[in-house]
Amino acid sequence: EYMGNVVEDLSSVNLEEYVKLTLQFALRDGIASQLRAFHDGFNKVFPIGHLRIFGEEELLLKLCGEREPNWTLSDLEKYIICGFGYQPHSTTIKLLHDVLMEFTSEERRDFIQFATGSVSLPPGGLKNLDPPLQVVHKNDGFYPSVNTCMHYLKLPTYNCKDTLKQRLLEATKELGFYLN
Repeated sequence: EYMGNVVEDLSSVNLEEYVKLTLQFALRDGIASQLRAFHDGFNKVFPIGHLRIFGEEELLLKLCGEREPNWTLSDLEKYIICGFGYQPHSTTIKLLHDVLMEFTSEERRDFIQFATGSVSLPPGGLKNLDPPLQVVHKNDGFYPSVNTCMHYLKLPTYNCKDTLKQRLLEATKELGFYLN
């Protein structure tokens, strides 16, 4: 007996009950007071009953943003700001737009996380990113780097789309601050 409970060895006979009770504790009983406190606090700020006007997908979008970034070339041209050494007509910027348009959904998510530190864009996409994504010239190094707080993408000069794509994809997979 341990803390008033009967202790028994885990076996194939009681495995299913063990898993059921463990999940019940981990996902319900063990966090019930924290969930209640969250519910009560949230309800004070925004009455939960008002959330019923939203459908599941709409609520998910409002709370989590656009988890499947979808942009057009026009979006990239309008909402990515060029600064510190780049102009909208710069070769590297044009190549960046081409690369971003070619990215798969997964590569777009990785890029957004790399550039902003967030796994999703706000509802409305790049248009509502605050601060907006800004591409600035990077004088040193071969790889892009970022300042996620300011949404700065620091990009070396590239004259080849394939090289830019390769280096950008490699940078998005790098964890930590090694490329900064």
